[in-house]
Amino acid sequence: MALFRRVAHVVLTALLFVSGAALAQSADLMLSKSVISATPNVGDTVTFTVTLTNDGPDTATNVIVQDLLPAGLAFVSAAPAQGSYSSATGLWTVGTVTMGATPTLQIQATVASSNVQVNIASILASDQSDPNPANNTASATVTPQRADLALTKSVSNAMPDVGNTVTFTVTLANNGPNVATNVTVQDLLPAGLTFVSSTPSQGSYASGTGIWAVGTVTTGAPPTLQIQAIVASPGAKTNIATVSHSDQSDPVPANNSTSATVTPQQHADLVLTHSVSNAAPNVSDTVTFTVTLANNGPDAATNVTVQDLLPAGLAFASATPSQGTYASGTGVWTVGTVTTPTPQTLQIQAIVVSPNAQTNTATVSHSDQSDPNPANNGASATATPQQADLALTVMASTATPGIGVNFTWTVTVSNFGPNAATNVAVLDLLPAGLTFVSATPSQGAYNSGTGAWTLGTIASGSSATLALTVQAGSSATVTNSASVGHSDQFDPNAANNAASATVRIGTQAAIPALSPFMQFLLWAALMAFGAQRLRARR
Repeated sequence: MALFRRVAHVVLTALLFVSGAALAQSADLMLSKSVISATPNVGDTVTFTVTLTNDGPDTATNVIVQDLLPAGLAFVSAAPAQGSYSSATGLWTVGTVTMGATPTLQIQATVASSNVQVNIASILASDQSDPNPANNTASATVTPQRADLALTKSVSNAMPDVGNTVTFTVTLANNGPNVATNVTVQDLLPAGLTFVSSTPSQGSYASGTGIWAVGTVTTGAPPTLQIQAIVASPGAKTNIATVSHSDQSDPVPANNSTSATVTPQQHADLVLTHSVSNAAPNVSDTVTFTVTLANNGPDAATNVTVQDLLPAGLAFASATPSQGTYASGTGVWTVGTVTTPTPQTLQIQAIVVSPNAQTNTATVSHSDQSDPNPANNGASATATPQQADLALTVMASTATPGIGVNFTWTVTVSNFGPNAATNVAVLDLLPAGLTFVSATPSQGAYNSGTGAWTLGTIASGSSATLALTVQAGSSATVTNSASVGHSDQFDPNAANNAASATVRIGTQAAIPALSPFMQFLLWAALMAFGAQRLRARR
């Protein structure tokens, strides 16, 4: 019995030894990874190859590898040499890998981002222990190519005339870091520009589509495209060029587009003339200014405005534009379109409120078209109000007339100019104490009842007189005053528009007048007396 126990113990010990040896199996699993095209373009499909090697010493069972694609790579397909692959979890369920075996997994993915993408594979599980876990992970990196394409554009003449030919120059630079391939640029001329020719430094340009097929653009000398076009119509036109394709991702898309604008310059030679109905009016007269706006071409003028603000000495009465509107407050005549055959006019009626010369100036303030001759864009007309300095004097033939004696007042009106005075009237109503006898005006007529002397016109430098014969009444001091009652012209010196003279009527009786017969008798008596005196002396 004791011998049996010893034998059983030995057998059990041996079995335990063999079982422990079996539990201590190991398999050195190693991963490696590669990628076809480590520098792809965005949109390219790349292939990652994961290789799993078992360096033993034992067979590895229930092996699982994880290889989940990063966000910038889009899964396309997987081809495991054995087992199965789930793109959702990234798990490659390999199964058994004998010593020396090298199963592979190929994963195809599309490059969806321009950023660097690192794809990592790791051994997640194996029934056997791995004596060298450091080689249980492997990775492969893709660095998408990038090319910063930058467009600039210029035009030979930004302000051409309609009908001129202009040249647009498009320059395409590559700021790197990689070469750009299969590059195309879109540059279709806008309406109003007619294609003439193109000169690309490389590639080809199709005017119908506006596509410049550039091809490869290095980081060296930039290619250029020159497009010649005729400016066919007025109005600003913007020519835009845009990078439409490149195999490489562009890190700075903001500089992928550029433009140049031409603003065609139509020409319209606008000419202003200005006249006034009466260049020498009187103060308070109404005058009419006529502004004429002609267009000598060659093009019609649009959105035309003219500035004509009346000066302070003219009061606005009315305006009659042949077209458009006139605002008296601002003086702006909004004309609109002025064609070459038909000039437009503006008539402004104004009241002369100042004796000073008034110059009314009109100026073209705006037109959409350029004016080849701006010297004739302004015109003026001057109204110089007439002035006549009328001066009065009053004199009496005697300062001390006797009671009942006739004497004469002489009123003189002189015109010191500079203009003739028209519709002149002087007021000289005789004071009490004098009896009107007669009036002798050098011109015009005198009304003794009202004292109005209506003279009419007095030329500059001329004078007119009025002799009033009166009879002195009772003893008194009498002043006769005369004043200018009216003249059409402004008088610059109103201080001399009135005058007066004073007489003192005495108490001596008046000497009666002799009849012709009595005068003869007196003469005969004096002659007889004289003859007698001569005889006495002899």
